[in-house]
Amino acid sequence: MAEMANPIAAPLVRFPRFANLGDLNSLSIIVQDLSTIYDVTAIAVLPGYERVQMPATRIGPRRYSPLRSQDRLPIKSISLASPLEIVFWVASSSATLGVAARGFNRVALAVKAWMDVLVANVDLQQRKQALDQGRAMASQQVLEAQLRNALLRQQLQQITVPSEHGLVVRADDEIDFSSSEINAGQTHAGTHPRWAGTMSNEEFAELLHDTVDRLFGYAGGELEIAGDEGIQPESL
Repeated sequence: MAEMANPIAAPLVRFPRFANLGDLNSLSIIVQDLSTIYDVTAIAVLPGYERVQMPATRIGPRRYSPLRSQDRLPIKSISLASPLEIVFWVASSSATLGVAARGFNRVALAVKAWMDVLVANVDLQQRKQALDQGRAMASQQVLEAQLRNALLRQQLQQITVPSEHGLVVRADDEIDFSSSEINAGQTHAGTHPRWAGTMSNEEFAELLHDTVDRLFGYAGGELEIAGDEGIQPESL
């Protein structure tokens, strides 16, 4: 992959417990679910996607992103060593004004909201609040410097699913396909789609429910996330 000009942030997502469940199928599900969560978050917070059709209840597998190319989140690197770590690009525009800067602002804003959704974990209200904040930032036309600082302030955080949710147990069961007819790749979308522009943030948060649950289940119930790969854990 050609290196992008002027990278200013490289958000990372790390899965410390993925090795307990890891194989090619579960790796592909994790990457697909991260992508789906980003796509839905971007559609929820960025202007211009009001006429995208969204499923009524569940998000099925996608072959293509519904996002315009300039709003997508490129992968910088994937480390398959333990722990699994995925690093993304958020490239700075070379200009401070114009189309290039606006394109950067959109991706950075979507990434900030996406990270907040992941940090919200399986808490529906916190996920809604993350989308509320993302939409508010979009409406305020937040500038590049503000978004850069917002990302770089995102310290390394560890997010753990409460054990009572049983997500890891269900994910472990799904790896044995003989014991489960339904797996992440076979989840079907709702039959009555709706326009993204008619949906509330709470409806977007609910739509992400199964995908977030599955991501944390296949991740072993734990992930770490930071606004840039160079950020080190804070001393306790």
